[in-house]
Amino acid sequence: MDIIFDILHIVAEKEKIIPTHLLYKSNLSYKRLQSYLNELRDKGFLTEQEPEKKNDKKFFVLSEKGYQFLQRYRELKDLTVAFGI
Repeated sequence: MDIIFDILHIVAEKEKIIPTHLLYKSNLSYKRLQSYLNELRDKGFLTEQEPEKKNDKKFFVLSEKGYQFLQRYRELKDLTVAFGI
């Protein structure tokens, strides 16, 4: 859960991010990051945007569901801290 939160948080901070930058910031191996990205795309937390121009790169953006997850996860973290868990 923490890794998923971290990935979504990184994307939310940048608003959109290319895969290479996400790889560096997440500090995960390429294979592991791809696995998480596939899962997050399939579940609707992230969307992958194709380049508008030929030389541009594809990038990821957070969906509304992704923003909702971040909010709820933060609330859960706050609750666990409040109860000393």
